[in-house]
Amino acid sequence: TYQEKIREFISAYDFNAVSFYPFFLGLHHYDEFITALRSIRQLSDKPIAISESGHPAEAIVTKTWNLNIPSSPEEQNDFVKALLSQAQDDRYLFVTQFASRDFDELWKTFPEEVKDLGRLWRDTGLVDENDTKRPAFHTWADVLAKKRF
Repeated sequence: TYQEKIREFISAYDFNAVSFYPFFLGLHHYDEFITALRSIRQLSDKPIAISESGHPAEAIVTKTWNLNIPSSPEEQNDFVKALLSQAQDDRYLFVTQFASRDFDELWKTFPEEVKDLGRLWRDTGLVDENDTKRPAFHTWADVLAKKRF
């Protein structure tokens, strides 16, 4: 029923724009990322765009929601590889990475009551807070340079 409602809703659009954050779905592995991305195509044959996306390169730990979501730079790189591979296979219109750089400095200015909310995305940059390029940065750059991985 839910998928049918989505199909009805998106039928009026020229393309399907998707916000994709797999860690909210408990996904942590390349094959899981690919499976989730392929499911988008099952809803419609219209062009796909990733309007925003991201995956943490560090664990997310929050007190507010008692979350402990593990992650690593390697896991983030697997996400970027899966995302860009599926984007090429399905000829996505575009893919947007929400945070190019971690926003630790900005996060420090958040009021205490919203710090856990900011923590969810704080470490999703392809470049860390010290300007160190993560493996996912290099994967993204290689794909932009028209290299396959």
